[in-house]
Amino acid sequence: MREHKFRAWDDDAEILIYSDQEYDEYFFEFKDGKLRAFKIIEHPGTINEPPYPEAKEIGPIDEYIGKNDPEGEGLYEGDQCTYTDITDPLSEVKLPTVGVVNWYDARCGFVLQEARENHKGGHYITPWDYAQEIEVIGNIHESDKPSLDVRKQGQYVGRKPT
Repeated sequence: MREHKFRAWDDDAEILIYSDQEYDEYFFEFKDGKLRAFKIIEHPGTINEPPYPEAKEIGPIDEYIGKNDPEGEGLYEGDQCTYTDITDPLSEVKLPTVGVVNWYDARCGFVLQEARENHKGGHYITPWDYAQEIEVIGNIHESDKPSLDVRKQGQYVGRKPT
């Protein structure tokens, strides 16, 4: 069984926070069947009330998929990767494919979803059994290549971000 770890994106600070690390100003909460991440901010108060801490929800939340790249870095949903697809006829030339780790409902698991479109306007998927030489090159939150974020384009293959 894999570890259950998560990370959340803080848009204001432009950083990822991880559920397996401790922070003074961030925390994760699982309540009513939903995992949420929060940042503690200082509420300015009013004339009648002094300033007080307040929890602001951040996200989206990405899940650790139970796999690591060759350098031991954990792979999370939303990671952008290069890899070689052993079923791709061009893989003999060793041209890397670029894709994003996404959940795929039909396979009940995470897959690598290629950035390039297929002939139907969707995106090719690569199951883990066919991916080799996987290397994390970024993630959809910090990317300067928004075209690789297929979830934000509404063309993801699985769970919709909440």
